[in-house]
Amino acid sequence: MRRLIFLTAFAALSGCGGATLYYAEGVTLAARDADLAQCSEAAGLSYPVALQTRREPPRFIPPRQVCDAAGTCVTYPGGFEAGEVFTTDVNAGLRRAATQSCMARQGYSEIGLPFCADGVVADASTRMPPLTQDSCLLRGYGAAPLVVNPG
Repeated sequence: MRRLIFLTAFAALSGCGGATLYYAEGVTLAARDADLAQCSEAAGLSYPVALQTRREPPRFIPPRQVCDAAGTCVTYPGGFEAGEVFTTDVNAGLRRAATQSCMARQGYSEIGLPFCADGVVADASTRMPPLTQDSCLLRGYGAAPLVVNPG
């Protein structure tokens, strides 16, 4: 567990970019994707999309005085400017938390890893390898990057 925390912190602090994904050592990508689809579907049924239209609070514009070179001043009154209108899904956070909880119950951890440097050679496998200090994400193999151990 300490290694997972270290790797997650390392990925968050590294400047080379990266991504987060659900990980369980030895599990195939197909099994992980099926579990994620099942958890996402259950979360979507429990917490369906609930769009709400909201408005940012109004903004107060203070009065201002503008004077010319001759000393003639004009005061412009202050007032309020309406806030922006936006739409938000109020259940999005609950759906994400339900998905994370479901995946955790099935033995997955959500981890963050850096992307592999260009030119890294690694064995690509459809089974998630053990994590090491050198683990990284290899792009270009389907929709999700692969966890690999270069070497």
